[in-house]
Amino acid sequence: MGVDLDGATLQWGQEHNVDAAGPDVAARVQLIEANVLEGKGPKGDIVCALNFSYCCLTDRPSLLDYLKAARRSLLPSGVFVADVLGGPDAMTASEERNDLGDFVYRWQQEFFDPLTHEMECHIHFDFPDGSKLEPAFSYQWRLWTMPELADALRDAGFSAVHRLWEKTNDQGDGTGKFFEPKRIENWDQWWTYIVAER
Repeated sequence: MGVDLDGATLQWGQEHNVDAAGPDVAARVQLIEANVLEGKGPKGDIVCALNFSYCCLTDRPSLLDYLKAARRSLLPSGVFVADVLGGPDAMTASEERNDLGDFVYRWQQEFFDPLTHEMECHIHFDFPDGSKLEPAFSYQWRLWTMPELADALRDAGFSAVHRLWEKTNDQGDGTGKFFEPKRIENWDQWWTYIVAER
């Protein structure tokens, strides 16, 4: 089940992702046009706020309202999952380029305010014919820290909070396996998960 405020976005997703995946997938996916702060829809085992979607909530009262609504949307043994971005490079103006063959994907952090942790980010696409989508997407975010999220989840009534970190191999590449460390080295930039039990 996916919840979004924007009907046109949901319609595009239904047509290009859900319906395009075939009837078996489409029968299992429900898209709801609503505000996640209202907690509409049936209860589930897992509520996910991925791709840093909660970062559009730029003040703590709004974040807390969302986390309370997410908790209400969970069955008794349910869990909440969110991805978390951090590290010094997440708090600076920068641009990353990734050549994916058919196009170049650019992630730009245009502005970061250390007083509020508000940031402006963009996704750009460059194509071999010289054309560009610049920006294709723009985000006005608040970069929430791991301690802030953990405290807010506890204040929202979650019974336990787990801060996860990905294990790496000898070459320093991620293995896809996560653990719950007591203390960790701060990398230049990291992307991990926080999981809370209802």
